[in-house]
Amino acid sequence: MVLARVASSQARIEVMATATLTGELLGSLEATPPDLVCISALGPGGMGQVHYVCKRVRQSFPDLPIVVGHWAFQGNGEKMTRNIKERGASDVTTQLAGALDILSKLHSQRIPVAAA
Repeated sequence: MVLARVASSQARIEVMATATLTGELLGSLEATPPDLVCISALGPGGMGQVHYVCKRVRQSFPDLPIVVGHWAFQGNGEKMTRNIKERGASDVTTQLAGALDILSKLHSQRIPVAAA
């Protein structure tokens, strides 16, 4: 939600509830294809779900950029990034500024961005 607020001038961002099932997410992406998907994770847990969602989105949308924001991550960032990219993520960031940089790069390429 914070990313949606600060990036509102760069992108139209649709925030989906954490309770959204992966099948529902894929259906939403099929109905209204975005230019980018941002998967957020907060806290030390939940990485299994992030890996699963990332893998399923990549299988269904092989060319869709997937950004994973693992906010406030503390630990081995290289290992975490490698693990997430192995599941299909295009980019991984641990800070809001990193996510904004990624959106800015897409915007400068004149690609309209919608994140789900």
